[in-house]
Amino acid sequence: MPPIRRSNYLKQQERSISTVGDGSVIHDIGTRFHRNRIWGTASSRISALEEKRGNLNEYHALSPNRPQKLPPLVYVSEEFDVWKSFKEHWRYPDFHRARITVQDKQNSKSILSIAMILPAFFQTASNFLLSHEDGYCLAISITSAASVPEISKHELLLMRKITGLYLRSMGSSYDDSEDDLVTLFVPDISFHYLEDWLDLYGGSEPVLRSIEQQTTATLLGRTIRDRAVPGHARLLRDNRSAGKKLISNDYEIECQSVPRLSFTPANSFSNHCRERRNTKVYKMSAQNSFVDRLPANHVTFGLCIPMILERLRVSLIANNLSITLLRNVGIHHAELIVPAIMAPATQSGMDYQRLELFGDTVLKYLVSCWLFQVNPSWNEARLSAERERFIRNDYLAEAALRIKLDRFIVTRKISMRRWKAPHVNCLRQSSTEQRQMSPKILADVTESLIGAAYLNGGFQMAQRCARCFIPQIRFLPSVFRASSGRFATTSLEPTSQKLLAKMIGYSFKCPSLLEQALTHSSFPNTYPQRNYQRLEFIGDAVLDMVVVATIAAQSVELSPGRMSVIKHAAVNASLLGFFCLSQCVTVPSSESEISMTRGGRLSTKGCVHLWDYIRFNGSGLLSTLETCILRFRLLEDEINSYLQFALTYPWGLLDRLRPSKFLSDIFESILGAIFIDSGGVIDFCTHFLEKIGFLRYIKRICTHDINVSHPHQRGQSF
Repeated sequence: MPPIRRSNYLKQQERSISTVGDGSVIHDIGTRFHRNRIWGTASSRISALEEKRGNLNEYHALSPNRPQKLPPLVYVSEEFDVWKSFKEHWRYPDFHRARITVQDKQNSKSILSIAMILPAFFQTASNFLLSHEDGYCLAISITSAASVPEISKHELLLMRKITGLYLRSMGSSYDDSEDDLVTLFVPDISFHYLEDWLDLYGGSEPVLRSIEQQTTATLLGRTIRDRAVPGHARLLRDNRSAGKKLISNDYEIECQSVPRLSFTPANSFSNHCRERRNTKVYKMSAQNSFVDRLPANHVTFGLCIPMILERLRVSLIANNLSITLLRNVGIHHAELIVPAIMAPATQSGMDYQRLELFGDTVLKYLVSCWLFQVNPSWNEARLSAERERFIRNDYLAEAALRIKLDRFIVTRKISMRRWKAPHVNCLRQSSTEQRQMSPKILADVTESLIGAAYLNGGFQMAQRCARCFIPQIRFLPSVFRASSGRFATTSLEPTSQKLLAKMIGYSFKCPSLLEQALTHSSFPNTYPQRNYQRLEFIGDAVLDMVVVATIAAQSVELSPGRMSVIKHAAVNASLLGFFCLSQCVTVPSSESEISMTRGGRLSTKGCVHLWDYIRFNGSGLLSTLETCILRFRLLEDEINSYLQFALTYPWGLLDRLRPSKFLSDIFESILGAIFIDSGGVIDFCTHFLEKIGFLRYIKRICTHDINVSHPHQRGQSF
């Protein structure tokens, strides 16, 4: 059979494939096809060429901007040292005071308030939870720093001595001659009474004398020391529940090591405290021991100091990041940046995982809109390949290294046993040291910062943040509005347009976009710009964005892992195919003569379905669609009942339904068409998903704790 004569459009496609935008040459696909004399129908030839055109492996191999494959670990800069600036501030101090409140989380009982003295103004406002080894939680609240009058040298000396009491109570070595601490801690009282307070609670006394003068309850939780090893601190153990005396008959007293605290996530899904740990019991001679006068509640605060300074350090790193690399973004809430720069390895009660989920979705959305706008002739395969290049971890990691974001990423866990109070004169003098970091951490922090910007200021702020890493990103909704009427002609009759508008819940200003969204690539005489593939590309990104925004808007705060599982279950192709098959609208009997694309008959008497308007060619697709419709008829009621009442995701039913992939593509392409026709307004897409019941089910998953994990995953976890 002689080869079919090539059309002008086919020749144009071959010429456009031979050279890509940056001048890189790709092998002539048309010549290869001609040599093999395999042509088939014109539409199949065009589809094959477009598929080859979308395969950009050779294009990326020649592209000068292709990101290099990074090793598993890369050398990056050491963490930004915020304490260096304190040396200059202490030389010319402008004293500020922040109040720290320590509260028992279980019974909401306030333990005490402490004043933190700073040499200058810093953003100190913070709230976090600490988990005690004895099984209870402490809620720490730090207010914003406020200016205080001039502090005299004598008052400053008293403050350093009181801070030394707190540090020694937790077993830390501290000498009163040290006068270069970065911050000072004193009771939240007037500075005029500091000397009286120090006379009352400073120093120590023998244990036997304290027992004679005070009750047992006042001694519990206070620091006990052995005269032979005064720097080794213990805490008096409460053994009254075991029916024992505080001091045994042989003058021995039971003690325990100084407990350690750890950060506890403040989110509702993990707002719990650790179980009480069986601490090791030590026996000390009561005759050779002495007890500090510092009350037990102040000893508890001394245990919190390392965590407070660590949270202050990270907050200052976040503030410095916001005024340097992100100065053009405008994120004014440091509490959003703090978790964005903290790796999970820090075990600090917060990390970037939740924000990374937002940032990943927002970045995919912004890159998709940008590529769709600037490349109107690209097909879906090429757009997807190019989008993947920009959102891959190696590319984002290189972008983070290029702007030196690595300095602001916190990866090290605080070690309580090796912790020492930071001193101004003992800080690192140079920052030439390096550490190793995974490129994935760099990419995740990049995405989490974009997510933080989105939560703080919406898409505009997220775009400004994304441009810090990908400067060429531009998302202009006005371009969508200008291009929405590019193909003004449509074969959809006015009556059909009204029925589709009623079915979808959106009236198109440019009906040709709706027709394009319903046109399969097999339909005769369709160009890449006139079938649903490009619209499916943008609709996929919009769908992810709406789903994640809906999950985040729920009153129930979910863990990052739970959010990720819900997102993947929501965008499952079988579920999207089911909703595509479900869309229908009833019509009066007088309108039953509406001409359909296949045979001019209705699939159900008095009811028009969305599938009646899908344009395609080929008996194979028709047979596949009819088989899907038959299975849909059998399972529709059961799946709807599952979506409304069941407490598990209908994996089994959707597997039996097995809708063809092009049905889920049609669903996403309609979403993309609405997005473009509305000028890039995502609210219209949200309204469409709300109308068809899709978002209603997503909300039910979140609020009713629906089990959405796949049976294979449940089996593996079991």
